[in-house]
Amino acid sequence: MENEDIVRELAEQGERIKVANKRIADLEEQQQRIQDLTLSVQELAISVKNMVEVQKKHSDKLAELEARPAQNWNTMTRTAFTTIVSAIAGALALALVNSVAHFM
Repeated sequence: MENEDIVRELAEQGERIKVANKRIADLEEQQQRIQDLTLSVQELAISVKNMVEVQKKHSDKLAELEARPAQNWNTMTRTAFTTIVSAIAGALALALVNSVAHFM
């Protein structure tokens, strides 16, 4: 009877070892998937960081392009104002010179 108990105990231990080995294999596979996922997340984070930097550059360029028409308008109105003021000042100066010349 003692041999039967030993054989049965060894058979039970063998089954436990098989189950443990299967669980270890499953855990190793799961660990590999977690590691792969971690690497993927890291690559995604780097990609998003680069994309944010590119988007910032594009945003700066867009702001510059949007501001250009306003700058052109300001330059044009300043030039028109200066031209009108200069023309009026020139006309007044000419009138004053004609006036002075007429009285002499």
